[in-house]
Amino acid sequence: MQDNKRIIILAAGSATRMGEPKQMLPYKSTTLLGHTITIANTLSLGKPFVVLGANADSILESHQQYQANFVINPTWEQGMGNSLVFGLTAALEAEPKLEAVLVLLADQPLVSPSHLLGIIKKYESDAVPVIATKYEHGAGVPAIFNKSLFPELLELKGDYGARKIIRDHLDKAIMVPKKHSLLDIDTPEDYLQLRNLD
Repeated sequence: MQDNKRIIILAAGSATRMGEPKQMLPYKSTTLLGHTITIANTLSLGKPFVVLGANADSILESHQQYQANFVINPTWEQGMGNSLVFGLTAALEAEPKLEAVLVLLADQPLVSPSHLLGIIKKYESDAVPVIATKYEHGAGVPAIFNKSLFPELLELKGDYGARKIIRDHLDKAIMVPKKHSLLDIDTPEDYLQLRNLD
């Protein structure tokens, strides 16, 4: 399944609404970030590229045991789009013949391996440049992007992330419905809701 596909996990934000680094919040027997890396590694797409920024040193120190390519974005404060560019650049340097990237967020712990496998299988069976996750009000990540969209992804700036590219190509995109709430963990209330699901 690897076939020159790689995973990029965006984990560079400062989590201002959470009040503490959400990447390191306990979840199950690990952390939010550790859980995302573990899920990514079930997909057999090589070690994921994890883009760090805020609190990078402490996050790195507490996640050394995970199979991942950690890259630190020095300009993470410029926003998610900037971190995606940084991650894609790192992936392309490591794998110049990269065919596609699957983009994940570190703060969506309810994303299941089966949902991600569904995205990958749909990508492999349909000749479209992007397969994204369908939400109530549009589409977003997790999503997989073909190399034909890499030039546009590499032009992203500021906080305009993958969603902008998905929106620009909705006519050619295929959406995979989510089976349940994917719940972004942005606030203490979100985290409490997540813990109550355990």
